[in-house]
Amino acid sequence: MSDELGKVDKATEIWEEKVVKPRLEKFKLKKNETKFYTPKDIEGFDFLDKVGYPGTYPYTAGNDPVPK
Repeated sequence: MSDELGKVDKATEIWEEKVVKPRLEKFKLKKNETKFYTPKDIEGFDFLDKVGYPGTYPYTAGNDPVPK
């Protein structure tokens, strides 16, 4: 599981840098402190395969990477 959490940590960094940050800059938004839950919060769930991050495939978490 720790290898999976490492992948999630890396995916979170990439999502923040490549999806959230550009959207915040483009629309001049402030980062919302709303929590987006990951496998660190839900044990035994294949997060990257089943949900992913907002604004990324499979779009289960929504198509907008910036929570309102």
